[in-house]
Amino acid sequence: MTTPVNNTTAAAAAGGVAAGAPPAPRPTWEAALIVLVCSLMMVGTIVGNTLVCTAVSIVRKLRTPSNWLIVSLAVADLLVALLVMPLAILYEVACRRRPNKNKHPFNGPLSGTTRVSRYQKGKTSLDFTEA
Repeated sequence: MTTPVNNTTAAAAAGGVAAGAPPAPRPTWEAALIVLVCSLMMVGTIVGNTLVCTAVSIVRKLRTPSNWLIVSLAVADLLVALLVMPLAILYEVACRRRPNKNKHPFNGPLSGTTRVSRYQKGKTSLDFTEA
């Protein structure tokens, strides 16, 4: 009697990744580069928006209604830099996403009503009536 081979064992024996297997962790240099670049962007955002808020609050000539709008945008951007960007860095390093090789990059949920696969099949007109 032969032993049934499951997908995980067959994929591991072939040197591939099984369908349900978690993705491999990022190499250390790649994670360090991501953290460095994202941290520099975060620090630049914090410093720049703090300078905008400080300049408008100190210099009396800058206290115009349009500059107060810019200050409100800078405060919102500061909140993003302080609350969202650290979590985004953590997610980017800790949660590696596996690319889906079966999907075309332009056939995602934000691609609108057209599908690139229609044009790959030889259709050349923009006919939206057939699926």
